[in-house]
Amino acid sequence: MKKLALLFSFVILLVTPLQTFASQQVTKDSINEKEVLRLKEMFEISDEYKNFDFSTSTNPQGAKFYSYTWSNKNDSLYISVDKDGNIISYSNYIMDETEPILLKNKADIESVIKTFVDNIDENILKNYKLGQYNIDIRNGYASFNYNRYVNDILVLNDSISVSVDLRSKKVNDYNKSYASSIFKDGSFPKKSDAISPDKAREVLNSKEPFVLSYKVVDEYTNPKTIAVYSQISNHKAIDALSGKLIEDDIYNIPSGKWGMGGDISVMDEKTDSATLTDVEKAELDTVKGLASTEDTKKEVESKLNISGSTFKSIDLRKYNNSIYSYDLLYSSDESSETRVGVDAKTLEILNYNSYSPSDTRKSVELPREEATKIAEDLTKKLSKKLDYLDLKNPIINSDEYSTYVQFPRIENSYHVLGNGVNITINNSTKKVENYYVNFSDVKFEPISKGIGAEKALDTAIKFSEFKEYYAYVKDEPKLLFTFKDNIAPIISASDGTLLNELGTSITEDSIAYENIEKSKYKDEINYLLTLNIGVPNVKDLNQKIKVSDYIYLLNSISGPMPYEIETIKSLIQYNQYELLKEEDMDKNTTNKLAIRWALNFERYFKLNDAKDVFDKSVFSDQASIAKEDRAYFYLAYSLSIYDGKSASPDSEITYEEALHIIYNILN
Repeated sequence: MKKLALLFSFVILLVTPLQTFASQQVTKDSINEKEVLRLKEMFEISDEYKNFDFSTSTNPQGAKFYSYTWSNKNDSLYISVDKDGNIISYSNYIMDETEPILLKNKADIESVIKTFVDNIDENILKNYKLGQYNIDIRNGYASFNYNRYVNDILVLNDSISVSVDLRSKKVNDYNKSYASSIFKDGSFPKKSDAISPDKAREVLNSKEPFVLSYKVVDEYTNPKTIAVYSQISNHKAIDALSGKLIEDDIYNIPSGKWGMGGDISVMDEKTDSATLTDVEKAELDTVKGLASTEDTKKEVESKLNISGSTFKSIDLRKYNNSIYSYDLLYSSDESSETRVGVDAKTLEILNYNSYSPSDTRKSVELPREEATKIAEDLTKKLSKKLDYLDLKNPIINSDEYSTYVQFPRIENSYHVLGNGVNITINNSTKKVENYYVNFSDVKFEPISKGIGAEKALDTAIKFSEFKEYYAYVKDEPKLLFTFKDNIAPIISASDGTLLNELGTSITEDSIAYENIEKSKYKDEINYLLTLNIGVPNVKDLNQKIKVSDYIYLLNSISGPMPYEIETIKSLIQYNQYELLKEEDMDKNTTNKLAIRWALNFERYFKLNDAKDVFDKSVFSDQASIAKEDRAYFYLAYSLSIYDGKSASPDSEITYEEALHIIYNILN
């Protein structure tokens, strides 16, 4: 799970410039009139905005970003660029829920995205392929994610994400991995220089084998254990050139040695069609008239007792939406941290904050043997479960500042995944910063080898896409052998199926109906497929639909859901659907319940006692509709959600009929 957490946190680092981290020196002329005009022309920014702001930031790797914000009372537009003027992010939320949905087709949405991105640079999307996407017609937005490919190989941590407002038919959010501007295709290793897949398998089996282990499942409801094959340590990718394990986290973004710091160099483009408003001119003059960073530092250091501290960074911010301020950061040898906010025009000190932790943090390497001894000594002192810990085979990971030691839990001579003692050590002080014990209270039954380690490895390689990937590792792109998403799979020892973190089987969520061409709703169902709406692993559209699958379809309208029946049953909010009970989820769906739940989804409830004012000629079998169901049928008919000539309230509907109802809800 730690690797997964790192994945998400560092993907965010790759995509979005950090607004609150340390900045390099900011010059008072960092803002540039030509750049403002270029952005206004590129994005057709009107002169109607009443406010205009500018700020700078630098992420921990030294990359400088410049942010421009135009705003009114109910509207704002934000653009962030790097030092070369590359557009890193764009945001303009103007969603008006009173307007109708104008975009409903995937192709039309992609056209809007292409027009927007091509306006930035017509070459950007040539190296990216569409990955996951979500079209939420109900709420009026769509999000598309594009992944970079080099030499037809996926780059794990390089993507473009775009959100579109389906009402205005405009892009309202755009984010691009900054590293893609640094590493061109020619800087990636050649696939021809890589070791063979067979050699990579040998390394995997030798250095990170899949071993028989316990996994605790249903820990918070009915805890039990299952036998699995998995890697005990946190999975490490294999360097495809050297055949060695990658010790560094592969989701770090590049450091500043590629010239990612420094002041902005604005593209010299004609901007004849754009002009500055009075507000923009005034703000430009304000920023240009700010005190220099050197004068600011002198003022702070003359007023505050920060001797012994080292100046680290300075950022420009707008304070209280009216005053520009410089935010300065100082730190001492004892790692005390001092932050100062200064009026960038008058040099008045606006805020001061000093934080002094008891321990320093330095980028040093702590030898594994020493870290192990520190962790073992503390564990022996504190733990009452020494007989159940593998002290001889600790799992050790580290970064620049900390070393993480785990002593796995052992039961019946087998490791227990996720159980044991976890310790974090400060590399510089050699002190323990964190001590954490996780011992699940569960009975451990004897387990057998089942399919065996060799077959488990075959399954992992085949179904978890163990192959070549590119990824940015520290300061360079590398070619790796690893699993999909760089996460090691878990294999059931009993039958060899792939398991998720909950210990349930992972099914291939493919939606492919064998008899779709014969369906009278063929066009509707194909349209739903473009929205990723359908039931995975169902082949026959004429099959009766289970209640769980019908509820799954209704919830899919608002976005894709993982298809795992037990998970669906546990996550569904039953009080949102009248008469829905968990014990009925495996039953077939009757027409009267399908209609009721469709209206519940549309927020119509408690119609059982509605007055009977309905046209009895609408349904040929009107008399068969029970009083408590009558209003639901007629309301569904009036909303065009249900269009059958007969009500057939007690008949069981098919997947084809259910999908027709879903289509009607959307349209």
